[in-house]
Amino acid sequence: MDNYWSRRSLPAQRWPVSQRGSGRLLATRGASGLALALVLALGGVSKADVDLTGDWYLALPSQVQPNVSLHSIVQSGTSLQMDGLSGVIDPSTGRFSFQLVSCTFNSLCPFCLARAQASPDGNTFAGELYTYGPPPDCHSPTCACSVSFLVGPWYGSRSPCGDGVVDPGEACDNANLGRNADCCMLGCSLAPVGQACASDGTPCTNDVCDAAGTCTHPSAPRTCRMAEKSLLLVKGDTARHKLVWKWVKGAPTSQAEFGVPTGTTGYALCIFAATASTLVDEAVIPAGPTTWRTSRAKGYTYKDPAATADGIDKVVLRGSTENKSKVKVHGKQAGLPDLPLPLTAPVIVQLVNGDNGLCWGASYTAAQLLENRTGRLKAKAP
Repeated sequence: MDNYWSRRSLPAQRWPVSQRGSGRLLATRGASGLALALVLALGGVSKADVDLTGDWYLALPSQVQPNVSLHSIVQSGTSLQMDGLSGVIDPSTGRFSFQLVSCTFNSLCPFCLARAQASPDGNTFAGELYTYGPPPDCHSPTCACSVSFLVGPWYGSRSPCGDGVVDPGEACDNANLGRNADCCMLGCSLAPVGQACASDGTPCTNDVCDAAGTCTHPSAPRTCRMAEKSLLLVKGDTARHKLVWKWVKGAPTSQAEFGVPTGTTGYALCIFAATASTLVDEAVIPAGPTTWRTSRAKGYTYKDPAATADGIDKVVLRGSTENKSKVKVHGKQAGLPDLPLPLTAPVIVQLVNGDNGLCWGASYTAAQLLENRTGRLKAKAP
């Protein structure tokens, strides 16, 4: 899941395939040009020496170059050439490397390095792109380029895999080469059913590949930590819109398991209903240093009197080494989820951690829905 969520689904990006171009791979970063002289590190682990000569579709990290592009590689012994760039390869292992020139991630170190390893059949490769810079504790020019930093993964596939056309022998081809948690993997094969794929922007859905290679987002409750007692109260009338969910005497939870909501860990309150566990609505609580604060080294507290994030004005996360953990979510005003009351049992409420996927939840049977009518819902367990 992404750390940044909205209550609307985010479309998965699909990058266009560029035409063969003369010269080097180019990329822009902000307003400055990022001319990358690509460093390849590829390998095919086979009994015969690896020969990379031929056309390759290359996919760099999306922040470097946002499209898949076609390039020619020429190998002669242990030397490689591509778009005027030189690289080195060990034909017996297939490992190779190219240095990127005019790489402007760091103005003091104007180069990057790319390395990779080929598949056993020699038709695909996967590797990593690195930039260089000073150690965190050194600000002297003498150590400016002494430490490598990972930029991201990069991939390659022999033509025609990667051209955006499903050719004979390919199960799929969306010109993405498996980037961005795609369901069409490197080598134009389908990802296994159920494999995680790109987020739709909400933690209240599961992001998984289906049998057709499509990234789907079914709404399904997770397996959450439970509590001895919980209470859900919803008032849906316009004048007194209110939501309260209390989860007390809950399963042991450490402060570390709550993540770092003061930094990057966002949360979402997900509400499901009926035997099909349909997602009826959610409220997203973003991370941030101004609304979240640590609470007695056991948890965190969220306060936003204006209730600007989906109507939520207070959240309490309190951990415990015993079955005494506590979660409370309080919301008000018209920004709250507009639940279609009355709801069909069972009603499931879950608070989901967007970083590690942990959740704290409760389920209410029809008998535990003490009030369930237009404008008001009250559920209590047990």
